[in-house]
Amino acid sequence: MKQFVVSGIFSGPEVKRTSPHSRGFLFAGLGALLITTNFVTVKFALKRFNPETFTFLWTSSAAGYALLLLVIGGQGKSIFLPVRRFWWMALIGVINGAGALLTWKGLAYLDPSIASFLWRFHPIITILLGVVFLQERFMLVELFPVGLMIVGAFFSLSPKWQSISTGVIITLFACTINSVQMYLVKIKVSEYRPELIVFYRNAIGALIIGVWVFMTRTINIQIEGGFYWMIALVGSLFGEALSFTFLFKSFSYWDLSRTSVIRTAEPLLVLLWGYLVFRSLPGSTELLGGLLILCGAVLFSLSHFFRKPVRSQ
Repeated sequence: MKQFVVSGIFSGPEVKRTSPHSRGFLFAGLGALLITTNFVTVKFALKRFNPETFTFLWTSSAAGYALLLLVIGGQGKSIFLPVRRFWWMALIGVINGAGALLTWKGLAYLDPSIASFLWRFHPIITILLGVVFLQERFMLVELFPVGLMIVGAFFSLSPKWQSISTGVIITLFACTINSVQMYLVKIKVSEYRPELIVFYRNAIGALIIGVWVFMTRTINIQIEGGFYWMIALVGSLFGEALSFTFLFKSFSYWDLSRTSVIRTAEPLLVLLWGYLVFRSLPGSTELLGGLLILCGAVLFSLSHFFRKPVRSQ
């Protein structure tokens, strides 16, 4: 019988007949689509959870989902790594724990749409890491879209800077940390199954966050309303376990910069999700600034997309 649940999603005969470029596009697109749900589901859950408790719940449940995917795919024993390989996974987990905590703590201060626009700096930082460490090309003309993003950030953030400055700083710091994580995953992705990376990055991240909330006594599980628990657990499945499994799989077929291109479109969907769920949109000035950030990110990323060859691994 053909497997299409876990291993079949990534290696079934339908996928094998496609080109590496098509596979990279498919996995990057699916990952980016699922990630967009986070800005709304997490913002909703944070109405009841504090960021520390929510991040612990998010990472620990995602680790459980990833383990389940490995077991269903007949790869459960792969979680037992030799010490020399475990340390790389541990590093990814520590970075993910810090990045996740900062990400959701920053979102607690911001409108989902504004946070999504700010996260367009994440693909740019990721691409720059690829330029520096993976010898991907960079041209001076690409400073223009980066400047456009900075101007857009000014328009988007200046009207409410006093009330959102903490969230902005935390979010940009989270962008940087997560960009480092994407770079580390890219250079090792061919050696590990994506589900295994997702498992370890969340399991170790949950351990780090668990120690943190215990030491700071910020854990709070007295949450009224099972609906908020359901949103958190379902969001973790789609927005973390499945989305990053797809995203990491795309790294096997595409350059780091190409996958980042697809993610530049995320704010458009977040605007839609935000309107459908919260019935709200950013103000005209904030929206103009966000669109400038988005345009700059698209221009910067497309310059890499069209002139870099696809390298399959």
